[in-house]
Amino acid sequence: YTDQKGDKIYLDGASLKKTDLVKRKNDEEIEEGWVQCDHCEGWVHQICGMFNKGRNNNDVHYLCPECLIEGIDGGARQRIEVRPQAMLEAKDLPTCNLSRFLEHRMGGAIERERIERATAMGKQPHEVPGAEGLTVRIINNVLKKCEVKPKFTETFQADGYPQEFPYRQKVVLLFQNLDGVDVCLFCMYVQEYGEECLPPNRNCVYLSYLDSVKYFRPEGVTTWGTNNQSLRTFVYHQLLVAYLAYVKMLGYEQMFIWACPPMQGDDYILYCHPAKQKT
Repeated sequence: YTDQKGDKIYLDGASLKKTDLVKRKNDEEIEEGWVQCDHCEGWVHQICGMFNKGRNNNDVHYLCPECLIEGIDGGARQRIEVRPQAMLEAKDLPTCNLSRFLEHRMGGAIERERIERATAMGKQPHEVPGAEGLTVRIINNVLKKCEVKPKFTETFQADGYPQEFPYRQKVVLLFQNLDGVDVCLFCMYVQEYGEECLPPNRNCVYLSYLDSVKYFRPEGVTTWGTNNQSLRTFVYHQLLVAYLAYVKMLGYEQMFIWACPPMQGDDYILYCHPAKQKT
């Protein structure tokens, strides 16, 4: 605004009058819409309660998810066995070599742990709770450039330090099907600097963001062994280990984690974490 002289601002081939602009501050909090259940009369967020106000029919009663589950468990309602064609599942998202590798590697580790836990308890694998309904997908895979700060470039330009580093950004999501709905539990952003990138970033991977929400099922299950990990932690660790194995096969040599796990109250990627979640 201040850099452009005159009474107009030119942006992407268009011009705007400075007098038409309104000064605003990015501190506005937009409250999500609410909807009331016609059975229990409780209020839920429209998005949380899967309420579509655009297709709302005033002649049809709205039931919140808890009342729907209560009706199904009590036999008052029937579970929908055939998913509507417009309601896609996480597994309907496109797959790729990475997503298939992660699912296979993670799934194998989860199954082996379940067998070990069942054997130690003297039971069959199907008799002990395990992680089911998991889907891994890569929802973002784009080329980007990391531009070096001018001061840094100026200082090390004599040593042949580049002005930018090309990399490929990928976003990995882990879903679990809970009561017929695919819930995103885990997300990570990675930056892959390949062979074509100049040192010191050549063949390096940076894990820039990592986040999860504590809705994983089953809850309260501990893996068998000396680590005494929760099954939730074990699954997330196996996903990370599988990714490390994949990039190692592609020739990457190092991986750095730039972000600490989000603490309670922090929202790195996924908005609004459960109150019971500490990290």
